[in-house]
Order: sequence, then structure tokens, then C-alpha cells
Amino acid sequence: MKYAIGVDLGSSGCKVSLLSERGAIAATAERPIATYRPAPGIVEQDADEWYRAACAAVADCVGRAKVDSKDVACIAVAGGAHSFVALGSAFRPLGMVMHWSDLRSAEEAEQILRADRGAFYDTTLQPINSASVPARLEWTRRHRPDMWSSIRVILTAKDYLRYRFTGAVATDPYDAAGLQLYDLRKGRWSSELCRLAGVREGILPEIRSSVSFAGELSDRAAVDTGMKAGTPVAVGCGDSAVEAAAAGSIVPGRAVIKLGTSANVEVVLAEPTPVPAAMVYPHVIDAQWIAVAATNSGAATLRWFQDTFPTTGAVPSADHGSYAADVALTRNIDPGSDGVLFLPFLAGERSPYWDSRLRAAFLGVRGGHTRGHLLRAVMEGVAYSIRDCLESSKLEILGTPRLCGGGARLPVWRQIVSDVLGMELMKPALTDASVGSCMLAGIIGGLFAGWDEALDRYRSEEEPVTPASQRVRLYEAVYRIYKEAVTANKRISALLERTAHYGEEAR
Repeated sequence: MKYAIGVDLGSSGCKVSLLSERGAIAATAERPIATYRPAPGIVEQDADEWYRAACAAVADCVGRAKVDSKDVACIAVAGGAHSFVALGSAFRPLGMVMHWSDLRSAEEAEQILRADRGAFYDTTLQPINSASVPARLEWTRRHRPDMWSSIRVILTAKDYLRYRFTGAVATDPYDAAGLQLYDLRKGRWSSELCRLAGVREGILPEIRSSVSFAGELSDRAAVDTGMKAGTPVAVGCGDSAVEAAAAGSIVPGRAVIKLGTSANVEVVLAEPTPVPAAMVYPHVIDAQWIAVAATNSGAATLRWFQDTFPTTGAVPSADHGSYAADVALTRNIDPGSDGVLFLPFLAGERSPYWDSRLRAAFLGVRGGHTRGHLLRAVMEGVAYSIRDCLESSKLEILGTPRLCGGGARLPVWRQIVSDVLGMELMKPALTDASVGSCMLAGIIGGLFAGWDEALDRYRSEEEPVTPASQRVRLYEAVYRIYKEAVTANKRISALLERTAHYGEEAR
């Protein structure tokens, strides 16, 4: 029996799945990844910790399945876009990685927007914002000049992890697009955008097909993972693309709604055309594209709430940091959270506002409200943001969207999303970026002839999530209030941003 390994390097942890040639998941394993927040707006991770977590998860996964590593035909890695590692002359990280939700480069993003006259969006089909790599490179040039002058190459998260596995320095079209120095239609780095951003094109990696070999597992990585040295490793692709493919979104119009650390709506496109309020990437499926309308705060809001307002004796569960006691409390709270509304802008916002200054807020809180009211309001606020992304992007969805991500494991939250959107959703039993990466690795390793065969063999059980008309009507009314609250919050957040700077000066 032959197998494929898929690695998903997420924001909160690294998940690994092992898929057999028959299409069965033999085992999964996860390891957490720490996120450091030394000050408001600063969010960092350690690239070496990514590698340690991935190696431990791979070893655990293969060990659980009791599979001989020589039977693994290929490994593929997926990860989020926009977080990049700067490597120096020794090809070692030059410092901590700015997470995609880090807000330090907001000023640099505004500077680019004032100067580029639309060149970046016209070429990349992605709006410039505080998470944009050109803005972060400019921030590095200004604030870390020694680091800036030492950069040999920059690699996205999955590309760095694959480099540690193989020594291969490369990227794929999806992550190249995420660096926002890539001409989406011409399929190559844009010399003009590099000039506008003041970036040497030589620090950008070679672009290869996602579904191709990058290299072989090195002796060092083989020891660290417990795998066989020489195991083929794929170039791989971004998490949204392989996750969408694993959910069956391989034809235009098919959609995935994701409740991950961030939350987003992913829809397959036939052409690389501008999509309002969304980012467009090359899909892992050849000659197709994927539009991603992403809100910064998805399941991260739940983790923030529980970390910030802990309860005595709370017991962690498997739901990505959720607590069983807290989730039980929300079941006793009526839809609408008794008039409590949450604006989920803990890390500014991407779709549909592209405003790093937006701040989160609870509205309508009274003395009789409980922890359960606030927590349900957090879940509802994220659902409103997802609806805002969907409506603002004007994406046409064909068929029933698949609901994925760690937050979708919570029955109460997936029902809220279905009710707020007013549409039926399908929750696969196990469809995530690690599974999509398994399929990609299986295609390269000869387990499957292509995506159609991989999907045909891997048939995940699905659970329908059906909206109730009474709740849909209620949420329709609250959503209109949410939109008004966001409009007011834009001005208030901008004013609060100024007071934060005044506070720094006063200190």
C-alpha cells in the first residue's frame, strides 16, 4: 500500500494527514505553534518553530498509522500566504516572522497606495494593505536597515518549511501571487512592481508548478521527521487552494466558506478577473483561479475571548482552543445574543474594508448579560463579517458551499453561519488543507491520475447545515444594524488610533 503525506502549516498549529492510495485517511496529527504579541498590533512567529512542529507532527502521524516510511510516495506542504521569512547569506532566518495579522506596516501600505496609482492592483488583482509583502518589505527597509541589507531571499511559510525539508528554494504561482510582486496574467515576477516597491528581483524565489517535484527529503530532515531520506517532496500550494480542491471546488462557481484563524469565502473562477473586495490567486487546478474574500478575525476571535476572559476550571477541548464549558453556555443563549453585537476587527480588516485601523467592539452590553451572551455575540459577529465579505465581493456561487476550518467543528457556530447567510451548507467530516496537500502529493507520487480520481477515491462523509427561516429573519435585521455599526466604527476607530499615538508621546 502506498501513501501520501500532506502538511498544513496554519496560524495556530501544524496538521499532518496520511492518505492511502485507496483514498482513506490512515492517520492525522497536530502540533501547536506559538504566536507572540509583545505589543498591540505586533504579531510574530518563529520560523524554526514551524519546522519543529511539522517534524513532530509528521513523525507522530506516520507512527499512529504504523506505516513504513518507505511506503510514502510523496510529501506536500501547504500554508498561508503573506507571512514571509527573510533569509540571509547562510540561508537562515534573519529574525522573527511578521504574521499576516501584524499591523506595523499600515503606514507603508498607505504610502504605496498614494504613489502607485493602481499599478499593484491592476497587475496582482490584490489590494495593497498592511498585510501586503511590499509594505512589509518597505517597513523592514525603514526600521530594520541591517536586516534589509542582509536579505538573500524571501520565502512564504510553506516555502520555508519545504526548503528545510529539501534545500530547494522555490515557490508556486499561488504564493507568488501572495507576495504581490507577481504579474497574475503573465505568470512571472513583475519588474515594474519590484521597481515601484524598491525590491531587488533577485531576492524572489524561482516559480515552479505546484504539482511538481521540488526535491527529496534531506538526511537531516529524515532524522527529524523519522522518514526515509530521499522521499520526494512536492512544490506544494497555498492552503486556500488545496483546501478548496479537497472540498471538490475544482470547477468555476464552486465555493468553500472557511472558519479558520481568519475566515473567508473562496470561489473558483474561470478567468483572472478583478473581484470587488477579494484577492485573486492562481488555483492549484491548472487554468483556473480562486477568489478569496478574507476577514482577518475568524476563529482567532474565540481564542482571544477565552484567553482574555478566562474562566476558572475551564477544560480545553480539541476544537482549536475552545472550551467545552464555554460552548455549552452559548446553547442557552437565544439567537441575537439578547441585543449584544460584536464587531470582530481585532486585527484591523481586509475584506471588504481594507482598513488596518478598524477596531473590535462589543455593543449593547447591559448588566444582566453573561459570558454566554458575549461569546455567542463573538460567533455571530464573525458570521456577519463572512456575509459582508460574500455580499461585497459579488461572487456567484454554484451548488452548496462546503464549510471548513477549525471553527466549523462547533455545531453551534456552523448553525449560526448557515442562519446568518440564509443558505444551506455542507460540513465535510474531514476536508482541510492537509487533506488537499495529501491529494496533491498523491497525484505527483502516482497514487492518483489527477484531482478527479483523488476526489473520487476520497469520499468524506458530509453533514448538511440547514438554516431556519425564523432565525434567518432575525439575523437579517441584526445584520443591517451590524452594517450601520461598522460605518460608525470606521470614524471612531480612526480617532482611537490617534489617541494611541498621543498616549505613546505622553509616556
